[in-house]
Amino acid sequence: MQKTSSNIDDRQLSAYQKDGVICLRGAFDSGWIELLRRASDDAMANPGPNAELYGDKDTRGFFGDLDIWTRIPDFRSFVLDSPAAETAAFVMQSSKATFFYDQLLVKEPGTQERTPWHQDQPYWGY
Repeated sequence: MQKTSSNIDDRQLSAYQKDGVICLRGAFDSGWIELLRRASDDAMANPGPNAELYGDKDTRGFFGDLDIWTRIPDFRSFVLDSPAAETAAFVMQSSKATFFYDQLLVKEPGTQERTPWHQDQPYWGY
């Protein structure tokens, strides 16, 4: 599977420095995308203790779970073996990137359930 930092250009790095976020389309090859599809299906079929179904199955709700890498081997492989950390470090112009947390949210096409109002700052007070 591919390395991605070589696909990031100076324009994207400048945008990240200015805005704090960029969209890297094609950053992961089809092998990593397929691995994450399987891992997501596995996580939804085998929810962990923190899993939630927002809405209900009749209204096509959506699914959320935490710490998936600790129990789903394909997620662990993505965390440890994919170019995600290298790419993040490259974009941040850092010598390393540290994995901190994972959260999976799956909202299928046609989902009628609204995303609950929330804000992330209380969780990640820096």
